[in-house]
Amino acid sequence: MPPPSSLGKLVLPTVETCPHRRPLADDAARFECDLLRAVTQVTDNSLCEVQPDACRACCESFPPAQDRWNPIIASLLFEVTDRVLARGGVRGCTAEAARTLQTKVSSALDVDAGVGQAILPARANGRCHFLGQPLTASVESTLHGEWQCHHPSHRITTPEQCRSCRDWSLIPTVSRFLSPSELVPLPRERCGPPVKNWAVGILSAPRREATLEWCLDSVIRAGWDRPQLFVDGLVRIPPRFAHLPITWREQAVGAWPNYWLALAELVQSQPEADAYLLLQDDAVLHDRDNLRQYLESALWPGGNPSVVSLYCSQAYTVLEPGWRALSQRWIWGALAFVFPRELAREFLTDPGVLAHRWSGLHDGRRQVDVLIGEWADSCGHAVHYPCPSLVQHVGNTSSIWSQADNQGFRRADWFAGDLESPFTRDVSLSDFPEHLFASQAKLQAEYARRIETGRARMSQQRVVICGLCRNVRHFLPKFAARAERLGAMFRDYRVVLFENDSTDATLEFLQDWQALNHRVHVLSERLGTMRFPQIRSGERSVRMSEYRNRYRRYATEQFGDFDHLVVVDSDLAGGWSYDGLANTFGHDDWDFVGSNGLIRVHSESKSDWLHFDAWAFRAVGHPQPHSNLEVNSIVFDRGEPLLPILSCFGGLGVYRMAAMHSAQYGAPDIEHAELHTQMRQQGFERLFLNPSQIALYSPA
Repeated sequence: MPPPSSLGKLVLPTVETCPHRRPLADDAARFECDLLRAVTQVTDNSLCEVQPDACRACCESFPPAQDRWNPIIASLLFEVTDRVLARGGVRGCTAEAARTLQTKVSSALDVDAGVGQAILPARANGRCHFLGQPLTASVESTLHGEWQCHHPSHRITTPEQCRSCRDWSLIPTVSRFLSPSELVPLPRERCGPPVKNWAVGILSAPRREATLEWCLDSVIRAGWDRPQLFVDGLVRIPPRFAHLPITWREQAVGAWPNYWLALAELVQSQPEADAYLLLQDDAVLHDRDNLRQYLESALWPGGNPSVVSLYCSQAYTVLEPGWRALSQRWIWGALAFVFPRELAREFLTDPGVLAHRWSGLHDGRRQVDVLIGEWADSCGHAVHYPCPSLVQHVGNTSSIWSQADNQGFRRADWFAGDLESPFTRDVSLSDFPEHLFASQAKLQAEYARRIETGRARMSQQRVVICGLCRNVRHFLPKFAARAERLGAMFRDYRVVLFENDSTDATLEFLQDWQALNHRVHVLSERLGTMRFPQIRSGERSVRMSEYRNRYRRYATEQFGDFDHLVVVDSDLAGGWSYDGLANTFGHDDWDFVGSNGLIRVHSESKSDWLHFDAWAFRAVGHPQPHSNLEVNSIVFDRGEPLLPILSCFGGLGVYRMAAMHSAQYGAPDIEHAELHTQMRQQGFERLFLNPSQIALYSPA
């Protein structure tokens, strides 16, 4: 028996102890939320009345504050501002202020699948390109009989076999997809006996948007053909999965009791298993290869057996692919935990774990992820996870509260399945979190006016989007989606990319993209040159200027009559702001506009965005490079005027085509500064940085 451990107590509000709940003055049986009143500034208390079920759901979410709204507070704010707008404004909150608030809260509200914002598995969006025609014409055979399959590895299939096949594609090409070990390199150190025997359980509960079928399909494609279902309440099981073992709790017990009971049943019924994998039913696995086989080579990472999450929340994303141990207590996501045999038994019998059910916090039914994190921390067990994530959270609404959405930290912003599902037209691949970078109130009107003007101008002009690509296969699905979305904002566009010496299927991806989109032009050479890190090096500048002049020369010769040229880094992990670019086009009299390029840095208590790309930045009157510290400390507000500069880049730059005709990249200074020096010498002196044109070097 392992030594008992003690879990720290989670001090969270209940309906009775919530600090924001106040009785209405005229009726002690009715309550208002003073957080709603503080945010909206309304003086009529009745506008902020809340019902007990909303209070209860709010207490089960993360604690809100005036500058941090959980989904329930956001939905209630929307209702309050709706009432304010219906009255044309009220004391303390004008109609204009209410509309501004509605814009801010919309990002925290429930996902509306009707506008393309929902997170859907790529395989759910359409049928496989290789699926042919049914071999017989009857309705019964169409549903269950044999079909043609045009994939070179297959000849015939059935609808069910097709859904379980890893060789699917939505496009007419067979690209070289990356293996799991290429997406997430195997850990440098691993321990414990090899994993051969698996026990796999899927936890399911009622939810408005059913996700169980997506989950099951991905689990089977990933290599586990007989998972056990643990159903907590009334859930529809797709008929084609009725043969799977099912434990059904007709009277729902809640998320945590179902989790503990499921793990206990797997341990008792399959005591010989080496690994116990528990998945929530809104988890979808990377399923383009045998994930099970890969994990049998990867487990267990580190020097001691540990708990492993196959899911990496946005909160834990890093840009270097691989396995890592979390340096803090795990709190985000219980979508896909794998326990070694001994740790599964230790977890189930831990006194603190057992005590959670009667701890009184939400009746001990919630916060599985927090509990596992506290147990691992108190026992000295690491929690390892992969980056990119091997699992995506596709539940767009919570099974607990209809307004609890899957945004922010409750999704993977870098998912291996996205990296291997190119050209799915999934809107989320190209998204940019505009709401994270709101402008000050005094700047909003002018900021919005320039965006509107800029979008109108862009729709009448033509652009060439250029960049370099070398060993960036991980970034390309999102880059392609973003480039096409940016191009669609113009009357016409072309994409010109120069690739050299990649070893990771970058070229194969680009060739597929070029075959599918006639606007994409790929230049590729095998030069045998080294890849330079991001350092201040004259030799690096020489090489980079050579590479960049390849796309510059092609773009100016082939599309020199286009209006503008956008240069963008293909490895911008967080993408770029479409509103910010439109804001740039809403300004007049510029030859070049660079970006407010930001990178996220983490500390124990918070995350901050720092200005990045220091070497390319030169303030007016300062032609020599600045120190990193000088540039990193620059802080802009969105909506500020364009800042005159001698040079900058920030991950994305917009040029008038005439300016790009006038100069070329050079060295030994950084290639961007050399280009801008030549432009100024040719009379193209209107160079700016736009604080609103944000580009993110880190995932948002």
